[in-house]
Amino acid sequence: GKRKYNPGKPRRPSEPDRKFKHRKAGGSSGRKCTKCGLDYHEISQCPARNAKCGTCKELGHYSRRCPSNRKIVHQVHHYSSGSESYSDNEDENEYFVGCVRNENFEKDWSETLHVSIGSTTKKILFKLDTAADVTMLPSHEFPDLSLVKCRNNIFSAKKHERLNIKGTAKLKMKYKNSEIVENVYISDDVDVALLSRKACLELNLVKR
Repeated sequence: GKRKYNPGKPRRPSEPDRKFKHRKAGGSSGRKCTKCGLDYHEISQCPARNAKCGTCKELGHYSRRCPSNRKIVHQVHHYSSGSESYSDNEDENEYFVGCVRNENFEKDWSETLHVSIGSTTKKILFKLDTAADVTMLPSHEFPDLSLVKCRNNIFSAKKHERLNIKGTAKLKMKYKNSEIVENVYISDDVDVALLSRKACLELNLVKR
């Protein structure tokens, strides 16, 4: 009554084997690059670093990883001396924005917003950067702003350069009947104000 061994029939992997194979296929940590979708690597080694996205036409990522495809935008975490807040996922410490210079500023994709902090309100022309993970302002717009120290890395998708961030601040932004409070990154490396996809959606400037 013993079962005969059939060498021609492949052995069906047991449950532990299948789990091990799944873990191995995903790499040691399972982390994926947010720009190309492959196993995690440094930005300088990313095959998508010079690629042009077919969705948003920006450089630095493939269409399948385009920020404009995200229905849920990751919350930006910040650090301050009073309270510490870090992202659980290391990938979320890197954020990308599109054009940071005036020479590529398309007026068709811009809008004037009322931006305020305290009793100070300014009208600022923003580029609607639907590929941007965060909202950015040139530091000269609010030179005396009290800033929170930034712990995240912000990169220009076009030039693949890390931007120098002076800090972040929460600012009120109003467009027509819509108003939000946005965590804004302040930098000397941007010539133009950039409005993130999340903010564009919340202010009803673009359709979902």
